Amino acid sequence: MTARRLSIPFSATILLLMALVLAPLSSALLWLGWRSVDSLEQRSADARVAELEKAVERFLTDGLRVVVYVGLTLADSPSFAAGEGPAADDERRRQLVALLGRHPVVAGAFVGYADGRLVYAGRPDSFSPTEWSDYGVADRNAIVMRAVDGEGPARREVSWLQAPDGSRSMERVRPTNYDPRTRPWYVEAEKAHDAVLTAPYHFAWSKHAGISSGVPLYGGGGVIGFDYTLETLSQLITTYKITPNAIIMVGHGVGAVEVESEGCVGAIAGCLPGDTEVRAALKEVIREAVDGDHGVDRRVLIGGQLYRAIVRRVPEALGQRFVVAAAVPVAELAASSRTLLERAAAAAAVAVGFAILGALLASLLVSRCREVTVMFTDIEGFSRLSETMEPELLTSRLSRYFEVLGAEISANRGMIDKYIGDSIMAFWNAPEPDPDHIANACRAALQAAAAGRALSEKWQQRGRPGFRTRFGLHTGPAVVGNVGARERINYTLVGAVANQASRLEGMNKVYGTEVLASGEVANPTADRFVWRHIDRIVAVGTTEMHDIHEPLGDIASAVDHAELLAHWQAGRTAYVEGRFEAAIACFREVAALRPGDGPSRVFIARCTEFLRSGTPEGWDGVWHLDAK
Repeated sequence: MTARRLSIPFSATILLLMALVLAPLSSALLWLGWRSVDSLEQRSADARVAELEKAVERFLTDGLRVVVYVGLTLADSPSFAAGEGPAADDERRRQLVALLGRHPVVAGAFVGYADGRLVYAGRPDSFSPTEWSDYGVADRNAIVMRAVDGEGPARREVSWLQAPDGSRSMERVRPTNYDPRTRPWYVEAEKAHDAVLTAPYHFAWSKHAGISSGVPLYGGGGVIGFDYTLETLSQLITTYKITPNAIIMVGHGVGAVEVESEGCVGAIAGCLPGDTEVRAALKEVIREAVDGDHGVDRRVLIGGQLYRAIVRRVPEALGQRFVVAAAVPVAELAASSRTLLERAAAAAAVAVGFAILGALLASLLVSRCREVTVMFTDIEGFSRLSETMEPELLTSRLSRYFEVLGAEISANRGMIDKYIGDSIMAFWNAPEPDPDHIANACRAALQAAAAGRALSEKWQQRGRPGFRTRFGLHTGPAVVGNVGARERINYTLVGAVANQASRLEGMNKVYGTEVLASGEVANPTADRFVWRHIDRIVAVGTTEMHDIHEPLGDIASAVDHAELLAHWQAGRTAYVEGRFEAAIACFREVAALRPGDGPSRVFIARCTEFLRSGTPEGWDGVWHLDAK
């Protein structure tokens, strides 16, 4: 009689392993934690200042650049062209007001022309109660509208308030000597022939200080500008205070302090004296760092209290340099670190027990549904290549190829599910949770594509055929867990998300692209990567519309793709509206900037066919694919 094999439940195995690992590990970690109080204080401050630095950098780069990119689009818009004259002012105002609604960081948006005319829309935050009464509009969400024109003594400003419902206050007409052609944003943009960011200064119509950006109009004759108040930045740095008595400052590259965090109110328990002296000392450290063109990190004694003074430079943003500085009481840093460790020690025993219990629960719930991001890859023309190679060479080449692409996937927290012939299926956010799984998958696709191209070029230099890889990315719900028979199981996922990722990989053949992703991937990462909206399609055998996107790089490279995206979006707009000749012109501009661009070739061919055979009935810009 055959002996019956002992079977230990998977949950019991996980529970036992967690108990054996967690108990000694937690004890060792606690011991090391107590040894690390001093170094923890240093790293904690470093991390918080770095976080503040990144926040300021995002405000000065990503936040402002998004508006500048919008300005680049407007600068190419026919309605803003200098040749359109005052007749287009109403459309210009409409677009400027819409921009203010989409970008709260912008205090004012305007366009000045070479003949001295100005069209302005801004937020009336600086108005006094008397000015609100004079305008006769009580809604604080109203927009200030200004128009300046005329020459010499006849130069005048016409202003009014426009309420959200479109109603307008009475116009105020008064003489003015304001000339946009003399303002920093206009002068510097005209001189650079490119988008610029001014040094901080006081706005012409406001009590506020701030910075402005200028974008020259395509074809010349004027500049589009935007004002950003530094009050928003002041609120930001106050939010990032490291300790209750810490002082944060942001200065300009010339050494002037532009923004300071709010101080600790003296009546509150725990506030340290000498706030004024600390601020003066920190300003001296900022000037020292700027003059020496280096960062500063040292301890200074102020009023009997030891502070850690830190000054770091923020990367240049559109030609301007800023510094972030912090003065942090050392005693508060050390107190926070020790308190954290004491609480960790008190909770350690309970944490170990709950961790073991949680491991048991996790093992039982491992196959619950969760959102995952799936990647499919495929080698273009692999069947044809395989017919020309010896099996041993083909196997060797594939192994090296999988090794290179797999390294990039794993480096970005991806799990390779399986190799299917020449294809790879990978997914993110399982088995380990990954709150940033969509961005990690996008980064993995870009890096794997780059690694694959480098490997292919290396082979081609040796006279061997290279591989060109196509990628598909999609995010959605799936059931993940161990699937299979008793004798053979595999940790994998089940769900429509995998099918959609596979479809996207296949669509690269249609559009001549390398990587395609769904809107569910592109939209949540629009602030992390540069995306090109390729098309809105209905896949074969379905009725649901999907947006497909191509990643062009991370957000740091956005300026490199701004011109291409401006022409592409103009072409897509004309294409959807049925203006196929205009669309062809835009797509040819894209093809000139990016020789061999597959999507441009596809859309030029479509538009050419529509011009020959006529616009399809019921045209709405959605393309119905007739093959998988």
